Parts: sequence; structure tokens; C-alpha cells
Amino acid sequence: MVIKLVRLLLPFSFLPFTVNAAVVLQYHHVGNNTPTSTSTSIELFTNHLEYLVKENYEVVSLPVIISRIQNNKPLNENTVAITFDDGYESVYRNAFPLLKAHEMPFTIFIDTASIEEKRKNHISWKQIREMKLSGATIANHTHSHSHLIRHLESLEAWKERVSNEITKAQEIIKKRLNQDVRILAYPYGEFDSNTLKLVSSLGYIAFGQHSGALDKSSDLRYLPRFPVSNRFGQFPQIITKLQSVAFKHLNFEPMYGLLTSDGQNPPTLSIKGDRERLQAVNCYGPAGVLTKFKPSDGVISFKASKSVATRRFRYNCTAKAEDVNKFMWISIPWINPAIEE
Repeated sequence: MVIKLVRLLLPFSFLPFTVNAAVVLQYHHVGNNTPTSTSTSIELFTNHLEYLVKENYEVVSLPVIISRIQNNKPLNENTVAITFDDGYESVYRNAFPLLKAHEMPFTIFIDTASIEEKRKNHISWKQIREMKLSGATIANHTHSHSHLIRHLESLEAWKERVSNEITKAQEIIKKRLNQDVRILAYPYGEFDSNTLKLVSSLGYIAFGQHSGALDKSSDLRYLPRFPVSNRFGQFPQIITKLQSVAFKHLNFEPMYGLLTSDGQNPPTLSIKGDRERLQAVNCYGPAGVLTKFKPSDGVISFKASKSVATRRFRYNCTAKAEDVNKFMWISIPWINPAIEE
């Protein structure tokens, strides 16, 4: 689907755009013998870093990007951050030496129960401290890596449970590392409106697992990242992702979705804006190009051709920006809570 995306983007007309955006890359395992679905090979990861160096990308830490956004400071054209979810030992063994050699900062989102319980294939606190001294930011991935959107109790009981998941992890990180950076990555990339309200009330900036570039207009409660495992991080696809920018002048509704009935599957995405900008947009889903509808002037809608049978999926929308080498990119994450994992 990603290869098709790159090809189909080429004929689109230009949309005026001023570059002021950043891209965040998301990794899990870095290894050749780790789980296929969440792994980036050592060779591919090495090629990623070498490309960033060759093309003069500014690799910065997540706190730097967030600070620039919050203080309305410009983001350089080639700003990128590197993140890892879950704190796997392969990150220390295979990725860290390469990052250290290039003096690149990075962020590791850890679920603290895995570290505290010394689970197999996870890093240790000793290894975490070593990476922190070499430029790593250690951030919150909750304590037990649970599905935060599951409401098996009253709303108040749910709030207490999820608050404890987040605050317990933060307290452990602070105790072990003397660090209190309030950045969170949602486990499995799952969130809903209640989660966003709670995370905001606790004072966290949060990231999902949906694709796209970010800028000062991005919602700090669910910032995007590009997954770049073996499946999604191959060349030349990753170049298109690194060169992407955030959408401007178009309104996407919804920005995220929770399917609560069979009648909502497949869901509909509506986009509002002027005619010329709307004509430049194409959207893609789990099965490829989405069906486009035009219900009225100033609005177009996209929908998958059939129901989606997975718990999590995305609608990715793109349009050519003014720069021939850049595309606007946004990803709408959907969750079907009726499908258990």
C-alpha cells in the first residue's frame, strides 16, 4: 500500500505551503531475530541513520521539538526525532551504539512493570542509565502497557485506574533516574476522548502510533509518529515520510475515531475546505485507495469499500505541497473496541 501511495501522489497539483514541521520516527525492536511485525533490521536502521546524516537532518530530542511548538519557535525544514517503544534489549544492543556514534539524541518510552520485573528481552535500569547519559530521554509508556480505552468499570473508577497507570510509571522513572519529563506514548497507540481529557489534566504531552508530520497546529494530546519497521521503513518510502509536512487550510472530521456499532464500519472521513485544495487530496485505507464522495460544495468524504476486520487501522490522506519533494500527510486512527486482542 505504501509503494502505491508514493506512485499515486506524483500527478497531484501543488498547494502553496511554508515548511515549518517536524517528523518523529517510531521504532520497537532493532534486530534481525526479533518479532517480524515490530522489528527494524540492523542494516535498515543503519541505513536510516546514514541517510539522516547524509541529507543534513537535524536530529533533536522530543523535549526540544515540543518546546519549540509550545513557544511558537520555528522548526527547521529537516527536523526529526527518533523514538522507541517498550524498552526492548535490542535497542540497547543494536541501536544505541549506532546512535551514540552519530551523537543522535533519542527517546525510549518504557512500560515500567517490564523493567522492574526484569522481563526477558527488556532493558535494565543500568542500561537505561547508560543511554540517558548519552542523550536518551526516558518517557512514560504507562506501568503495565494496558489498553487504556477499555472501560470495564464506572467512568470514575476508570479514571482512577488509568491515572494510576500513568502516575505510577512516572514516579518510578523519577525515582530511578531523577527525571520528570512528562511525555507519554499511548500503549498500542489507542486513545479516545476520555483518555485525551485525562492525559491533559495530568499535564502530559502524548504521542500515538498514527502517521504524519507535526507542527505548531498539532494537538499535543495525540501527536503523530511514523512507524518505520521493516514493513513501513523501506527506501524510498521512508524518504517520502521524512519529507512530509502537516496539512494546512483543510479541516478533517473526525481527527480520530472509535467505532461503537457495526453501522459505523467502515467509518466515513469528511474534509472541509476550498475546492482546489480538496481536489488535491487522496486518502488510503487498509485495502488501498478509499472511495471518494462529494456530498456538497466545500466538503468531500472518504470511506473504505468494505468493513475493516482489525481492531486498529488508519485512513492516511496526502496532497502535494508547494515543494516538489514534499507531501502533506495526515493519518486518522480508528479503533474497533469490539475486536479483542
